[in-house]
Amino acid sequence: MTVPELISLLPWWTALAIVILGAILTLDVTSYAQTWFSQPLPAGILAGVICGDATIGFAIALPVQLLNISNLPIGKSCSGERTSIVLASVLVLTALGYRPPIVLTEGISDKMALLGWVITAVCFGSFLGGWMIKVERILHFRLVVVGIRKLRAGTISELGKIQTRCMIITASRGIILVSFWIAFLVLVWIPMFWKLSPEITKLFAMVPMLTVAVGISSIIELYVRHRGWILLGAGSVATAVILTLVKGLG
Repeated sequence: MTVPELISLLPWWTALAIVILGAILTLDVTSYAQTWFSQPLPAGILAGVICGDATIGFAIALPVQLLNISNLPIGKSCSGERTSIVLASVLVLTALGYRPPIVLTEGISDKMALLGWVITAVCFGSFLGGWMIKVERILHFRLVVVGIRKLRAGTISELGKIQTRCMIITASRGIILVSFWIAFLVLVWIPMFWKLSPEITKLFAMVPMLTVAVGISSIIELYVRHRGWILLGAGSVATAVILTLVKGLG
């Protein structure tokens, strides 16, 4: 499938709805309601409902939520930003007519490989999202400085406007990121997948299952022992061995 064909498959009204959802969920993280619908899993399911297939949203967002399980906005600053690219991934895969594997044990298949390829994009994309959050905070800080000066001058009428501007900046980050990731997935990332060799494709088919080991390690590190990297490595190796044995038995 060529890039123009992939672009033609995108439902643009649905894409607009996903972009708007991205703005709302970006505000939800810490700026407004903080309902946790902005977490990858509920966000992915919401996007799936909008796009017409909640199972695709679940398939993409569940492994990402496992990776994000110890990075929750509870009285601390969170690293990275995954929600926007999760929303974009659900939209693009739905437009492709993608059908997720029924169970993880379906094996090393092209469906599983494409899912792993998209999850990899989400992981790399979280770094760019984190950088955008830093830019947003710099802009907020400048507006806060203006607000402090207004207070010192005895003027409080401008504070509401400054708060509104801060929220517009946050919502704009969601709009920009979701729009960027839709374009990136359609123009670059998904076409790259179709050019991968069969050997590389098999490697990415293991990614969704490896995220289970990462999630378990994160939970253990968070609540039991602070040796997550050791557990992560051991869990990843064990998962790879199990997958190899399952493939051999099949």
